[in-house]
Amino acid sequence: MRATLMHAAQDVRVEDVADPKIQQPTDAVVRIVLCCVCGSDLWPYKSLARTDNPRHMGHEFLGVVEEVGSEVRTLKPGDVVVVPFVWADNTCLYCREGLQTSCPHGGQWGVNRVDGGQGQAARVPQADGALVKMHVGEDRLRPHRQPGGHRRRLPGDERPRRPEGAGTPVTDRKPNTEPAATADHAGVVSAYRTYLQGMTDGDTAALDALLDDEFTVTHMTGYVQPKAEWLSQIRAGQFGYHSIEEKGLDVDTGGAGTVRLAGRTLTDATVYGTRAEWRLRLIVDFARHDDTWTVLRAVATTW
Repeated sequence: MRATLMHAAQDVRVEDVADPKIQQPTDAVVRIVLCCVCGSDLWPYKSLARTDNPRHMGHEFLGVVEEVGSEVRTLKPGDVVVVPFVWADNTCLYCREGLQTSCPHGGQWGVNRVDGGQGQAARVPQADGALVKMHVGEDRLRPHRQPGGHRRRLPGDERPRRPEGAGTPVTDRKPNTEPAATADHAGVVSAYRTYLQGMTDGDTAALDALLDDEFTVTHMTGYVQPKAEWLSQIRAGQFGYHSIEEKGLDVDTGGAGTVRLAGRTLTDATVYGTRAEWRLRLIVDFARHDDTWTVLRAVATTW
């Protein structure tokens, strides 16, 4: 069996992608049945430089356990499992707080000689913690999309379909880069750029002053992180923002009490030891207190 590869600067050997095998007693080998493709898979194809070294791709997959190591206690061959965004032991302090991405015994798929999900099989480290057992048979693992990319309507799914041509695709919108037309627009754009500058400078004092006490940042993984925790991880170097290049922004000043800004950026960042250029779409909500704009929340996705 051979996993899907891409060219990237990673410490991966070609022989590592063939026939995944148990390497540690806490490992399992999973035969992959379904794997999603998300923005975290797509941006490396556009942004990483080509090298002679292959890289395993893919995460968030479903499959069937084929083999387990001698210390795996909760799984057996034949079990249907879901594989989350990262692998982790699910027993450490960070995992118990819901911070599996910070697990000291865990890591990411497709790096450091760990398999990715876009292949036929994968070795899963820390299998007891990383794999989520489902009480269904393999026959339930069926794609929910028909050929041609059309979603199959399931029984009970009565949500109305959007008419053909309705709405404007985000990719067709032209970013608003014109001079500010209103004082609100100008103030929000200035606060947004102060926010980005604080990130690249690692200036947690400036960010602390700009962010609301109840501020949260939602990462691409879906984890909603409170202000104090995010700032502490910036100070500790777990989040490092080397540069942020603006690629456009839109400001909606029509709301009552809050203003929402949608910005697109190319962000060169190190996240938990992995440095890459991220195509981030930032949705940032602001509120004005007297003459000062405060950031209420930020949500990061990819574009």
